[in-house]
Amino acid sequence: MKYKDRKFTRILNITNILYILLWLVQLMPDNTVEDQGKFTVYTVVFMSALEAVFIIISLFGYKKQLYNTAKSIISTVFTALLLWILATAKFNILNESMFPSPELVLQQLAEDHSRLINDALSSLQTLAKGYLTAVVSGIILGSLAGMSKKLCDSIAYITSFLKLIPPIVYIPYAIACLPYYSMVSTFVIFVASFWPVFSCTFSGVSNVDKQYIDSANVLNVNVISRIWNVILPASLSEIFIGCNQGLAYSFILLTSAEMIGGSSGIGYYIKYYSDFGDFKRIIVGILVIGVIISILTFLINKLEKYLLRWKAK
Repeated sequence: MKYKDRKFTRILNITNILYILLWLVQLMPDNTVEDQGKFTVYTVVFMSALEAVFIIISLFGYKKQLYNTAKSIISTVFTALLLWILATAKFNILNESMFPSPELVLQQLAEDHSRLINDALSSLQTLAKGYLTAVVSGIILGSLAGMSKKLCDSIAYITSFLKLIPPIVYIPYAIACLPYYSMVSTFVIFVASFWPVFSCTFSGVSNVDKQYIDSANVLNVNVISRIWNVILPASLSEIFIGCNQGLAYSFILLTSAEMIGGSSGIGYYIKYYSDFGDFKRIIVGILVIGVIISILTFLINKLEKYLLRWKAK
């Protein structure tokens, strides 16, 4: 009986109520020119796909944490979708040309999916080169700097000065000095990501509990093993803070660089269609950027939890 009650509670909740409300809203007449007389196929498919995922998670006894996460995310998406539909297609509160309805945006997303995939892959390729290089070099140099007790104060002052300089100011020099535009984007992403990773690694390593270092010295642990097995594990929490900050900064700089002078990528996609006032595609580009950065952040957080699983134990 308790198991059935738990299943009933999982089915009868705010997420499914919002899904029903979305269906009811679809029956209301449209008040915008582009939406009148159209059945909202893309909206229905999108919200039904999310609902199907949620029902599967609800019925098949997945972990409570996964269920709660899915409920929170899908409920938020349903709420935003409901308000968006009401403010655009149904009541025409927002300017129709600047704020198209979800149906028109999802339809455009489906039509442009092949180009969006190519642009997303181009952006991710550029991001990977600059970001991964910054992470590796930032962790290595930050660890070495953090272990140098004599230079800690001076390095802290220099780092605090350099990391406050907006990386976008380097773009004119990068364009003048580097032969290819792709190298310019990679360099700017590297600068944007390097300082957060370096400063957080430096801070984490320099603040490692002295007892860990003394224990390693007593056991005659060599320098490389000491860094790998003692210092880095103790500093991982702060290192991942820098990695998350660097990822956010690098994606901002990536889209900015693509909008300034790129020939591919999601930033270029948005800039190209903004010149024509195509707000459907602008919103599509914004949504794609949001999805990509959310997925990348999720993956980094998963990696952090995996590497720091020993703390939970």
